[in-house]
Amino acid sequence: MIQQKKSNQYIQVRDKTQLWYWFSCGVNQIFEDFRAETLSYRKKFKRRIFINRKAPVLFVAHLDTVYPPTIQTETATHYFGTGFDDRLGCWIAYVLSEKLKTDLLLTDLEESCQSTAICHSCKKYNWIAEFDRRGDDVVTYDFQNEKWVRDLSEFWLIGLGTFSDISFLDTNVCRVNIGIGFYNEHTKYSFVDKGIMQQQIEKFEKFFAKHKNEQYIQDLIPYRIKRTKSNYNQAIYNQAILQYDVTCDLCNEFGTTKIGEYELCSDCLDMLILEIKDEIEKNQEIIDSVPTCDGYWDWSEKAKGDNDEIFEG
Repeated sequence: MIQQKKSNQYIQVRDKTQLWYWFSCGVNQIFEDFRAETLSYRKKFKRRIFINRKAPVLFVAHLDTVYPPTIQTETATHYFGTGFDDRLGCWIAYVLSEKLKTDLLLTDLEESCQSTAICHSCKKYNWIAEFDRRGDDVVTYDFQNEKWVRDLSEFWLIGLGTFSDISFLDTNVCRVNIGIGFYNEHTKYSFVDKGIMQQQIEKFEKFFAKHKNEQYIQDLIPYRIKRTKSNYNQAIYNQAILQYDVTCDLCNEFGTTKIGEYELCSDCLDMLILEIKDEIEKNQEIIDSVPTCDGYWDWSEKAKGDNDEIFEG
């Protein structure tokens, strides 16, 4: 379990094991604080923090955010603010990498599909984990094999995703992106469910203890995002940016699915489905109670033919 405490003057805190550190510093300040561990320090499109403990597993997160990272309010159950994607992941990855003695890679520019992970040369790890996912599921982006999927499924539901830093890494080992309990990412109204966050951390520690020494090699090599010489793959970038330009018609959250004429996020879509089911059940009760000339209408399959005769008559 990760322990953390709040400081009333967290802006001055430089204890990297504290959540508040990661929300009090800009990207440049963090690279300065980690200067000894930063590769390509003076090159914006290449710089990344790499802590090499000669471990068989690599943890990954990214420093850049859509909105400046802030924790505006904390309650017993939630954090409210901006930039949890992925400063929350940076804190979790950093603390867990120290605790579990793994290698650590903190990248930049992931939100614009220019992740500096692409510049990193990976050794032959057993597997790689990133902490950059909303909610409580995990995704592999098809960097998987049958056993990897089976072992992950013992702990989590495996969802679908587009990409993250691990999609840029040039390696053939299996990867996973872990949901860490934040929601409404890329908006001014993001928040973290502390209970889900802690639950996910505890699950991951159990998964790590069980599988840290197993090596998982991908069955198939999916498409790895690549930059072009001019900068980066414009088509992939444009596709990724679209999700930031379109918001849910009901709650303005990013990451939507087009349903007819409407753009809906997964949460609102689930809510509507439940409401539709409730309405169907209510309407069925009304229909069943409507009297007919013979007393009550029989909607059963058995009586369907008799009811049809009424219309024909």
